[in-house]
Amino acid sequence: MHLNRARSTAMGVGGRRFDALRLIGRSFLVLVACSALAPQAAAAARPSPRGRGSRAATRTRAVVTYVAGKVTVAGQKAARAVVVGDEFAAGTRLMLAKSSQVTLLWPQGGSTTIRGPQQAAVLAPAKAAGSKQASGTSSVTASVWSALSTGLRRLGRGRGQPPATTEAPLAVRGLEEDWHMRPGNESVRPGPVTLKWRGLPGARSEYLVVIWDAKFAQVWRGTARASDVAVPAEADLAAGLRYWWVVSSTTDPSTSPLSWFEILAAQQLALVDRDLAYVGQLFAGVSPASQMQAARGCVLEHYGLLSEAQAEYEKAAKLSPGAYGTLGVASESAAPATSKPGP
Repeated sequence: MHLNRARSTAMGVGGRRFDALRLIGRSFLVLVACSALAPQAAAAARPSPRGRGSRAATRTRAVVTYVAGKVTVAGQKAARAVVVGDEFAAGTRLMLAKSSQVTLLWPQGGSTTIRGPQQAAVLAPAKAAGSKQASGTSSVTASVWSALSTGLRRLGRGRGQPPATTEAPLAVRGLEEDWHMRPGNESVRPGPVTLKWRGLPGARSEYLVVIWDAKFAQVWRGTARASDVAVPAEADLAAGLRYWWVVSSTTDPSTSPLSWFEILAAQQLALVDRDLAYVGQLFAGVSPASQMQAARGCVLEHYGLLSEAQAEYEKAAKLSPGAYGTLGVASESAAPATSKPGP
């Protein structure tokens, strides 16, 4: 009996060890699978070139591209202010105070401008007396409409907040917003790449910059005394690929978070230029001109060119600060690496 108990105990211990090893093995396989699928998931999350030129014919609601003064939705107990990015169906009634104005863009390519004081129904350009028809008569392409509806909605929600400044001192070192890395988790155009970051205040620091490819193989490393460095041609950065980079101080125990930039391939760049040209036609002659600047920013942000989008948003803010408010760009968060590469 003692022998059987010993055998049973041994088998139980061995079984638990086997189960533990099997669990570890499964966990390892899951990690490997996730690592293998991560690039595919990231690629799937990006807008697909296929179908970007299709027409937004199924959409029937207009999007607000500009608001000035007090504009509210009529017929509601609690008056709701209309902001950039709101979408309304034909027939929705709006209340406009004196000297107020609202402009709406329709999927079929026309714009309607209503000026106060009055209560008026939102009507398509063909039915709205005195409305302004945009240059293009064809429907807005799906990619441009998606960029505008998403970008303008975010700009409208941030109205009235002060724009972010890049000159604020470091609050907590190591945070991405404190380092203000550019390009930081965004796309860039093919050509020479210059990495920029916010320098440490009150310190004569030298910085070490390291770049890795998507497999975390080191591509280039160098030092800089200023808060920027031009990546040399020897780094051989290729279009269509994503690169990771980090900057650290050699005289201060501070290191930036891991950030990435992706160089647009020729096909993606052609789509960007196509949509920007379409926006130029769509908003040609539309007043105020801030609408075109904001629309260009939405398209650039849609394709991940966040720094370029920010520049367009700042232009729109100077022309119409009350319409668009906060113009900070929402960048994609860098995915945490399973093992942070060392310099």
